[in-house]
Amino acid sequence: MAMMVSEFLILLCSALLPFGNGEQPRRVGMQAFRLMDNLWIDGGRFLDENGTIVKETASTLLSYDLAHSFDIPNGPSLIINQLRGAEAHVVYHGFMFSNLVDKAWLFGGHPVDDVELPIPNDIWRFEPGAGEDGNIEWTRLPSGDNITAERPYRGAGCDVPDLQRGFYLGGIASDIPSATPRYLHWLYEFDTENEVMRSFPVPDFVPVVNHSLVYLDTRSRGGALLALGGMIEVNGSLSKAPLSSVFIFDIESRIWINQPVTGWDGNLEEDSTFDVAPPNGGIPRSRMSGCAVVGSAQDKTSHNIIYLGGMNETRSSPDAWVLSLPSGIWIKARFNDPFSSPKIENSCVLVNERFVWMFGGCFFDPSPGKPCKAYSYNPLVYGLGPLKIADYRHNEVGFLVEKTISNIIGGSETGNSTQREPMFTNFSSPILHALFNPPVSQFFNTSEIEYQSDPRIIPDVVTYLVTPVVVGVLLYLVAQLWPYLRRKVKVSRQPSQVTWRPSVFSQWYLLFLTTVTGVLIGLVVVLANTSQAPDPNYEHWSGGLDSDGVWTGSRLTSTFIRSATTGQPPQGLISFYLDKEGMGIWSERNSTQRIGFTNYWVLTYLPTLVAVIYGRLWKVLDDEVKRVDKYARLRKPGGKTAKDTIFLEYHSFWVPLSFFQALWRGHWCVAISSLGLTLGAVIAPIIQNYMFVWTLYSGAHLPWPNTYSWQVALVDPWWYKVWVGILSSCLVCSLFLLCFLPWQGTGIRKNPEGLASIVWTIPEANRIFQPSSAAQKLSELESNIGDLRLHLTDTCILELVHTPPAPTPAANYSTFLNKYPKLRPTVQRTEDIVKCIIGTLQPIGAVFQAINRKLRLYRIYGYFIDYPLTLPFQPAAFAIWILILTALLAFTAIIAHGLITNARDQLWNYTVPLAPDAYLTVAVLIQSVTDVMDYSIRALAPFYELSKGYQPASILFVDYTPSSPLSVLPVWNIVQGLKSGHYLLAFSVMASLATTILTVFLGSLQLSTAYYGATSFLSDQAAATAATCLVAFVLMVHAVIGWKIRRVGRRMKRAVETIGGVAPYVVFSKGLREDLDKVRGKSRKETLTLLKGRRYAFGVYRDGNVERFGVERQFEDGGMVDVDRVL
Repeated sequence: MAMMVSEFLILLCSALLPFGNGEQPRRVGMQAFRLMDNLWIDGGRFLDENGTIVKETASTLLSYDLAHSFDIPNGPSLIINQLRGAEAHVVYHGFMFSNLVDKAWLFGGHPVDDVELPIPNDIWRFEPGAGEDGNIEWTRLPSGDNITAERPYRGAGCDVPDLQRGFYLGGIASDIPSATPRYLHWLYEFDTENEVMRSFPVPDFVPVVNHSLVYLDTRSRGGALLALGGMIEVNGSLSKAPLSSVFIFDIESRIWINQPVTGWDGNLEEDSTFDVAPPNGGIPRSRMSGCAVVGSAQDKTSHNIIYLGGMNETRSSPDAWVLSLPSGIWIKARFNDPFSSPKIENSCVLVNERFVWMFGGCFFDPSPGKPCKAYSYNPLVYGLGPLKIADYRHNEVGFLVEKTISNIIGGSETGNSTQREPMFTNFSSPILHALFNPPVSQFFNTSEIEYQSDPRIIPDVVTYLVTPVVVGVLLYLVAQLWPYLRRKVKVSRQPSQVTWRPSVFSQWYLLFLTTVTGVLIGLVVVLANTSQAPDPNYEHWSGGLDSDGVWTGSRLTSTFIRSATTGQPPQGLISFYLDKEGMGIWSERNSTQRIGFTNYWVLTYLPTLVAVIYGRLWKVLDDEVKRVDKYARLRKPGGKTAKDTIFLEYHSFWVPLSFFQALWRGHWCVAISSLGLTLGAVIAPIIQNYMFVWTLYSGAHLPWPNTYSWQVALVDPWWYKVWVGILSSCLVCSLFLLCFLPWQGTGIRKNPEGLASIVWTIPEANRIFQPSSAAQKLSELESNIGDLRLHLTDTCILELVHTPPAPTPAANYSTFLNKYPKLRPTVQRTEDIVKCIIGTLQPIGAVFQAINRKLRLYRIYGYFIDYPLTLPFQPAAFAIWILILTALLAFTAIIAHGLITNARDQLWNYTVPLAPDAYLTVAVLIQSVTDVMDYSIRALAPFYELSKGYQPASILFVDYTPSSPLSVLPVWNIVQGLKSGHYLLAFSVMASLATTILTVFLGSLQLSTAYYGATSFLSDQAAATAATCLVAFVLMVHAVIGWKIRRVGRRMKRAVETIGGVAPYVVFSKGLREDLDKVRGKSRKETLTLLKGRRYAFGVYRDGNVERFGVERQFEDGGMVDVDRVL
């Protein structure tokens, strides 16, 4: 019955008034679609002046120019009125899928002349200007196997260019007489890239006739389709689809969901009349043949479906309604002119996400003699910004949430809706909750991102678990150590406790590090807020519009390139217009020419460079904290065990592992320093590369199609919060060290440099070591004397402690809490949290202990104690390291070759091998492992030089392990090594520096892929080529190092990073000790003057009748030390 009424109304529609520069289409049921700057109209049924359907074929195609503004009622300019060709059937109530650029596809529709029935359910491709003499070309496509035979009409369709898809829902079989219609419960999905159609069954509660269909870009699960209005068919019986429910299709799961909605005041009743004035609440009356478009907030926190016109069984609707999701609220909009009301059976197209163009149709009025009025403007342009009829302005782009809506759902015109769930009902399915509430990392993006591989690993865990745990542990440590800190500061300020401290322990360096951390945090926050602010200027772009098209070209594979989007762009940090030099001609320096070399360098290299240098600031401090900590512990009353001091070298562990080692032993300064180094030097440089991204905007007004228009540099709104969280933890660490280190007693009165300091510190007579110790492995030494307690005296002599100290009572800070009672709840709550975490980890630790006992993994421990990550001493591990560097070399060479090939072939849509997000991660890991190796080689350097024989006394004072502010970039160590003739050491430090520079280059290469097209080939080639050369240099240096020291390492029984590993090589050397005792307390200059002419070597020497192995004085005749026994 309803269908017969609808057909009857169409028969009564009158002609439409002419306007503007061309003749109006007196049609209903047209197919309207957009390609670039043109809006096309095809097909439909003609009406005569009395509203009677004319049996006349619409043989012309109409096209209107969207690049020119106009006022109502003057109308737009008709730029094309040309023959459409006879290849494709002229139909009405079909649908044209469009890629918005250069192609459209006609699907479904009923032939205007019923004599043509039946016609096959095929698809016709429409290409303007592709035929002979630039005419329109129609190409018939095979329908395929997975499609119904019936040709649908009076269904509803929508385009999703970002997904390269189009959808069509329901309809009536056009080959069946209208008296016995057959309704099609199918959803058709058309792949516009491969031109393939598929169909899926639809449940009978979904409307299939005279309804509307829109796409919701929720940035989750591929988005969703929403059907509303129209008619529902169950077993041949039609009924109105109530607007108290909407029907949502989840694209990922392909499930239809019926979601209830309400009025803005919770009213579930339908609006009783088609009033122009907004009612107090309620939902619109059921209707069909209306027009629906969707306006999504810029941040996708709300999706507002604007439903215009339509009719029930008796009359048309002159009103407009807004359904806001996910709040599920109907809001009635206003009309400023009752004579410019929406109509029925018209065709509507959303332009610039701001204006709805409605063509044709009529407004039904049951008044006698005037059943179908045509007194409204044509086209009718409805503005989504003001929610009223508006003049068309081509340069106004993007949907803004009108105050009528934002006052109810919260937020502002750009989004930030506070209502993320139905206001008066609940989600009908958990799928809808996931659909409208995407993960934080997706939701906060200002435009859709396409990832080759998602770099955001478990972001919710990082945000909601790791950060609170790290901050909680830091607060707990501060609360535990505060009483000791006050006591230590008080004691350390006494004059008798004034000792030598490294320069990086000074208040100025620590204050500088703290200030730099705070400045970086503030700078990133300011940059983020600045870049995310909406761009208020619509005219500053060279080329006109900000954005008025959706990209439909080849999809990109780069991790950091964002899909083109429409709407008002954010102002960004910098932006530029990409026009291929105005002529569509490829240019390899296109983007760099527009933003300038300085800006390009700053955006591409500076962030990584700053992050790497910041990490080196932590590295310099951490090196000294770990080097001096053992002396401070030996200075404590009662001393400390040898295994926790002279046999412990934190530098031999990878940075994150040293944090756990120090935390396990309660070495708080080392733990805090290692945590700061891990966060500042390993994690922060990786995270910063995800902060700076580029958003692309497409421009349909360009003279050349299928390319991007704008690139805007942004600070990612999620990753910058992660970065700020990491630097905030670094700030807490630096504040702790600032409060502690400047007043901590180090236990030594001068810088302990070289082998001489060990000889002066450990006298032969104290019997800490035995003469046979030189031939023992480090694990054997630690097993024999690791439990001995050692104490460093006021004269800096290491002595045995025979009487163990009395046990110290457990930490008690009740006095402190009594003094500051307000802190008691916080401290106790923090303790409870830490105890809960420890209680959770204890079962896991028990499992690992059981595995350890079962597999006897503790046997392997001795091997790693002997050579803890000292790769030059471990042939197998060193071979693996060489293979890793070789693979990295091949990897960078492939990247460089790919970029050079792209530049040579002038490919504007280029990619780089593998996922760019892995580049910086690999570089940082290589750098951190190289730092461990570099420290081992630095410690080994004096022994390598001594193994050559006849070395001057200066070799005894050489120590390349200490750090200073000059070692942020270790050029100073390189100069020292070259000046002293220690070339192997100099090249090792060069290799370490090379990995630092490699991190910058690979990071810049990762960032440069954020530019689109042939934008930075020259820079990319340079970065990739430089990275390849740097890796080749590191590989060559480490291979030479491994070859040079292989024989030394084979004869040496242990690594020499620790005091306990070095001491047996020097404490029993009588000639060496005799020389150094003579110069004890002398300055370096006086010492070298007194020992001028002395020579020393590392090898086998004789002490009476005993053959020893170590460093000893060597006479010029070579009779004291047999160097060949070593080499």
